[in-house]
Amino acid sequence: MRTQLSKAEVERLFLAAADDALADRDAVRLRAGLDEDAELKGHFDKYQSAIALLKKAPKERAPASLSTVIMRRVRRRRLWGRNSLHTMHMQYRVPVEVIVPILIGVLVAAFLFFAAP
Repeated sequence: MRTQLSKAEVERLFLAAADDALADRDAVRLRAGLDEDAELKGHFDKYQSAIALLKKAPKERAPASLSTVIMRRVRRRRLWGRNSLHTMHMQYRVPVEVIVPILIGVLVAAFLFFAAP
């Protein structure tokens, strides 16, 4: 039986073990892999302690009006057609640093054209 685990296998087993969703056979394989690699074991222990701290943290409820605000925003986007043609120009913005010199050039050219005898 192969004892070395590939990186993809370790990631899959690592995430499943952190969520306590690992089968017994896979848990044995992961523990064997962790015992072989001290650095990986250190990462796993840090990750497990972070998960434990997050589980202990107090849960906060969302504000009661949050769902209303979200639905209002979704309706507004649908109503005004966020991806429709009249707002398509918003996807392709030209920087002001490009527009200003062009406008100045056009104004100078217009001045020279109309000022010429």
